Amino acid sequence: MKKIIFGALACTVLLTGCVSQDKGNAMQSQLNNQQRQINELSVRLQSAESRLSKQEEKLRNELLQSSGYCYLNGARYSTGTVLYGRICQNQSGSASWQVYSRR
Repeated sequence: MKKIIFGALACTVLLTGCVSQDKGNAMQSQLNNQQRQINELSVRLQSAESRLSKQEEKLRNELLQSSGYCYLNGARYSTGTVLYGRICQNQSGSASWQVYSRR
């Protein structure tokens, strides 16, 4: 009795393996497709990170260059400029408009 049950179980396992061969191939194909998509996303992510890094560097450079100037209505003025009773002064790395009075 045990031999019959064991034999039937062994046949079922073997037949299940044969029947699911197509399913296994489909799963392998799906896995390969997902791996390809992951690789494509990885390349896109690296490209986006590179662009972001370049943009950050550009903004950082612009900020450093513009810190020595005062702005009024979009126009840039260098330190020492007197305009409308104000003077552009550079204090501790950043320029700003201060009230100008002759002494």
